[in-house]
Amino acid sequence: MADPWLGIDLIDRFSWDGNNIKVHVTPMMGFVNEAVAAGPGWDELKTKTRNRVNQATLHQQWVCHALGKFMIFFEPPPNNTWDLEGWRRVVTNPVDFIRYRCNW
Repeated sequence: MADPWLGIDLIDRFSWDGNNIKVHVTPMMGFVNEAVAAGPGWDELKTKTRNRVNQATLHQQWVCHALGKFMIFFEPPPNNTWDLEGWRRVVTNPVDFIRYRCNW
């Protein structure tokens, strides 16, 4: 069982397509701060996937989504899915997070 943040899940469900994962976040994800989304949110995903999200690029994409979550979560229509693609490269320039909107 995942250790949800303050007793509330941040992740509703997920589905795999090869090395890519589509994560459906709960409404609570829209209200927690970026540090909670990036840290405990990632830990919850690792637990729920039995640590299948062990690629550095998946973690970087998760952090990028967590840092920009207010723009992502509340853009019309509300976007409650975070897509993480295993084929994406690991970025070395954090500016790429912004420039490519988490899709480098």
